[in-house]
Amino acid sequence: FIYKNNNMNISNNTAMCLYTGIYEDSISFTTPRTSANTFKVINKLVATGIEPSYISSMLKSRQSLSKFRLLPKILDSLELYDEGKIASVYVLPLWLEQTGASYKDCDEAVDMVLNLAVVKIAVFLRVSKDTTRISLRSKDIDISKVANHFNGGGHKYSAGCSIKTSDVNEAKHSIINYIKDITK
Repeated sequence: FIYKNNNMNISNNTAMCLYTGIYEDSISFTTPRTSANTFKVINKLVATGIEPSYISSMLKSRQSLSKFRLLPKILDSLELYDEGKIASVYVLPLWLEQTGASYKDCDEAVDMVLNLAVVKIAVFLRVSKDTTRISLRSKDIDISKVANHFNGGGHKYSAGCSIKTSDVNEAKHSIINYIKDITK
């Protein structure tokens, strides 16, 4: 921890920013990379006087009506493969127009799908012009290998890539088939 090693005090604002970053990056402390050390750091940040419940409330209570109109469309696109171990959802530009939502409003869709008990790998596709961007999440499989295969990158359980096509089904079949091949 850079502040401790340099005998520096953490301001309340800095502590709040660091806490928020850790909270968001760890998806509310639910990812496998959340460790005892994470909570040691969090404890030091909380000791500065920040209020975790306030921060959580501000992060959770900022959702738009357009997001709630978009999410059912995304979830309705849910498809399961390999006995439910692999799941995919997507968003189309038309849905964004219809609901007034933005791509930011659907960021958590991939995590929602990964929360299904049977699902081990979640795939979220979003079409933008001539490219389909893909977010990948996994509970216990190194998904970065899939992203790397498609010239993307990321972490073991959270990665992403793009496929040069505006056809969401074409992109979906490419990524799903590759995932099936490497998880046999």
